[in-house]
Amino acid sequence: MIEEEIVKTALHGTDRYQPALQFDFSDVMQKIEAKESDKESSFLKQTAAYFMVKAASISILDIPFETLETHTSENYISETAQKILQNALNEDSQVLLQYCFYIFQTRKEIISPYLVPDILEKYTSANQRQEILPLCGFIGQEILKYRGEHISSKTEVEEDVEVSSFSQIKEWVKQTRNNDPSAIWQKEEEKKQSSFEEILNNEKPDRRAELLELLQVNLSKSDEPFLLAQLKTKSKTVKTVVIRLLIQIENSPVQQDFTTLLGELVSTETRKQLLGLKKSTVIVIQENHTLTAAQKAYGLDEISNVKGISDGIYQLAQCVELIPLSLISQTLNLPESDIIQQLFFDLNNAHLQLAFMENARTFHNNELIRSILKSGERLALASYLPFEEAHDFYKKAFQSNVFGSDNRDKFYLLFQWLWNLEGYPQLDTEMSMQILTRLKSSPYTIEGRNYYQLGLYLPKEVKPWLNQEINRLLGDNEGNFYQLHIQQTLKAIEDKSLLNQ
Repeated sequence: MIEEEIVKTALHGTDRYQPALQFDFSDVMQKIEAKESDKESSFLKQTAAYFMVKAASISILDIPFETLETHTSENYISETAQKILQNALNEDSQVLLQYCFYIFQTRKEIISPYLVPDILEKYTSANQRQEILPLCGFIGQEILKYRGEHISSKTEVEEDVEVSSFSQIKEWVKQTRNNDPSAIWQKEEEKKQSSFEEILNNEKPDRRAELLELLQVNLSKSDEPFLLAQLKTKSKTVKTVVIRLLIQIENSPVQQDFTTLLGELVSTETRKQLLGLKKSTVIVIQENHTLTAAQKAYGLDEISNVKGISDGIYQLAQCVELIPLSLISQTLNLPESDIIQQLFFDLNNAHLQLAFMENARTFHNNELIRSILKSGERLALASYLPFEEAHDFYKKAFQSNVFGSDNRDKFYLLFQWLWNLEGYPQLDTEMSMQILTRLKSSPYTIEGRNYYQLGLYLPKEVKPWLNQEINRLLGDNEGNFYQLHIQQTLKAIEDKSLLNQ
């Protein structure tokens, strides 16, 4: 046995014992011995050769061919897609790999078997494997079995939700809340908690908060007792999400506590205008207000830590971040439009305005977002609107020179919106050209790798312009950087076209 010879030589040393190391199928060992004059060097290289061959080999007898099945019914990716995926793996292009996976998932296609080992070698963590395994088909499952790394590729998680990936758990929560909302809290016999509660207890705070936010769908009175129990958490992030949910449950103690606090902080007065001919309702803020112990128990801060902001406004801002605008309107008995006008625009308090922006984001209040955007500021809020509406807003922002050469930070907001979009929607030609020409004058707004990513959102109509830019004479360093990287933009457009054939 070669391994016995290696161990014996290692114990005695090459001066006292000379091993007989050779393969029956190759003379590589003899060649190493002939080339090396030093016995120890020869031994080490022969040993390395043996273990490399062993690592790369699987005994044919160990493979149960009789159990392998042919799966001609699997819908494999096209030859063109195979080449693009192979290039993405060779170049370690994460952006292209993710786009490929998105396309394959959308079309319910399976990665060609010869590429599966490379995919599994690249994505090794449990979460990555859970995401990628459904695309690897039968071959992927079999390879992991041989390696002793078998992971279920179930897309349905009801059978064993505890071993599913985080994205599968989220999908399970969404489906359950849509189909049978209260089932999320059901527990099996002899169990003290539901599967959902057990998952929450085992997740880190940021993930717990993310899962709890999904309960917004079909939120009802039946959720109240379970959410009240979550108030005991030490995580401020999780507690904030739970409070927001409980505030929205009709007549919950948390809703009552916060509407009472809102009534203490804000009141309305009827004032006469135009010599008494017109009356208007005016919102009045209690600038100095003391919180009760029960109110502080929710994690509210009583004393303002922002210079120039009174304690009352500071407390009101915390309430605005937690209470839906519709409930604020109901509590104050004022239309939402009046509240926005007086507390956001007329008061013009930057700290309170930030609270309203958080309210708009959290509760997906598109009307509030539109009202704020009319002021021409807070461009980041537009990213929370539906794609078509946000697209048109940013296109008009180009026309009004909001993204001028001196506004690089505002221009970057556009890319933050773009990178966070789901499904790679396509920009129209006009806006695409606006982005490309603006990047030409400010190419360092995004990183070099983002130029390829940008191409996945652009239409083929911009290709002639890109070709023209690529072929022009080199200029200064900024121009060279742009010219070099838009080649990747063009490549992305072409890759996208080939993948979508």
